[in-house]
Amino acid sequence: KARQIGKYINKKKVIAAGTRGTIILSKDGGKTWTEFPSNMFMKFNDIEVTDNNSIFIVGERGTILKLKE
Repeated sequence: KARQIGKYINKKKVIAAGTRGTIILSKDGGKTWTEFPSNMFMKFNDIEVTDNNSIFIVGERGTILKLKE
C-alpha cells in the first residue's frame, strides 16, 4: 500500500516522501511539484526540517538522507 508523508517547510514550501524512494517538493503551497531523484527503492517513514532549512528524510533499514533547501 502506498503511503506518503509530508511537512511544511514554511507557508509556501512543502516536502513529501513515500514509497519507492519518492521525494517531491512544492514551492507554491502544493499547486506544482518537483521530484528529487533519491536513487533508492524504499519506503520513507519520516521527515524533519531544521531551523537552517536542512531536511532529513528517514527510511527503511536505518537510512537517513539529508537535503539542503
